[in-house]
Amino acid sequence: MRIAIVDISPESRAALIGRLQLACTEAGLLSPEILEVNLNAPGDLPINPPVACFIGPGSYSRFGELIEEIRRITPDVPIALVLENEIYTSRGISLRKRFGVDVMPLGDIAQIAGFLLDCAERKKEAEGTLHSFVVGVAHLKGGVGATTLATSLAACWARNDFTAALVDFDDLSPEATLWSHAKPHHRDVTAEFLRRGEVSQERINELLVPVEGYDGKLVVVAQPLLYKEGFHFKADVLDNAPSASSFVTTLLDVLRKEIGIVVIDLARSWGVATFAALPLCDAVMLVTDDDGMSIRITLDTLERLRGESGDSGEFDFSKWNMVLNSYTGKLITPQVLAEEVDKLDIMPPEASLFTVPFSESGRQWGAPGKSFYDLAEPSVKEVIFKICSTLVPMEGKASEDQGALGKLVGKLKSFI
Repeated sequence: MRIAIVDISPESRAALIGRLQLACTEAGLLSPEILEVNLNAPGDLPINPPVACFIGPGSYSRFGELIEEIRRITPDVPIALVLENEIYTSRGISLRKRFGVDVMPLGDIAQIAGFLLDCAERKKEAEGTLHSFVVGVAHLKGGVGATTLATSLAACWARNDFTAALVDFDDLSPEATLWSHAKPHHRDVTAEFLRRGEVSQERINELLVPVEGYDGKLVVVAQPLLYKEGFHFKADVLDNAPSASSFVTTLLDVLRKEIGIVVIDLARSWGVATFAALPLCDAVMLVTDDDGMSIRITLDTLERLRGESGDSGEFDFSKWNMVLNSYTGKLITPQVLAEEVDKLDIMPPEASLFTVPFSESGRQWGAPGKSFYDLAEPSVKEVIFKICSTLVPMEGKASEDQGALGKLVGKLKSFI
């Protein structure tokens, strides 16, 4: 949510930013992006219009001039004048009549929050209901790079102006949680909601960890601090706590209302949360590497799980695809993997097989704001972009000079 502010005074501008942050928290608004507009260049409003524009008390003497300029550039953006409390008491009503905009005191957090909620609702009505897309990234053998792929997909969407949430179900090796630098209080909220079996819409901001370097467009749902609590994702072990399946259902329901794309890093050893999430995913990416043993374990385990499942929604293969990760061309080829999968007779003809090339620079990911996608060579980034745009169409396209691996991906779109 983009919010613009205009204020000539550094002190009152800082105070206004603080009030807006508190108001967003009270309103339950996700990851606000507060844009400070330069008073000396009022045409500096962003090309992508903000949801609301606040003119702070430090600009009191220039209210009329600024309102006129803002309306010239972005005619439809709602404007609010924020006044010092004493001035609001004496001049608030007359200023509202004079300029035809909302007027509120700096100290009234509830009034600011209410204005933001109205603006957010107006934006939703104008754009239509947000249709969130949920992607599950699954693997059946550790070490194949599923977390690397999950973070890369989320980062790619965030870099291309989508809001993305990365949900970490891996209790044993919570790499996504560590990468996000989640604070203990974020992880405690996950544990609290997991014990309750329900995620509160009003407290969603307490749960989400903004990842540094993505301008508020990428957040992570972290693992609890304690292993026993995280293990509840896999099996119902917490005393008197509901099943993790109820947590997963409400979590995804809340995220769908707030986030454009949700990526779930499913646990390496499958359990309650994974099986609860699979029917709710719009797409599932099954990851393996190009080692023959990894592929054999992955396919044998997949066949066994499908055979033992009593829920057709858990293994709705019409929405499954496969990813051959860290592909080198020296071990198993995509053609061999396609033939092996074809023997199982479980994947539909339209299922895609993607090969993500090995990346020496990308494998160094892990620093804040740096995913595998951000660090990988251009040809590898093009493959990640292709996967993302296949699942959710995006503007732009990869360059035509993709190299041999990129061309192979382009040609091999479905299983044999």
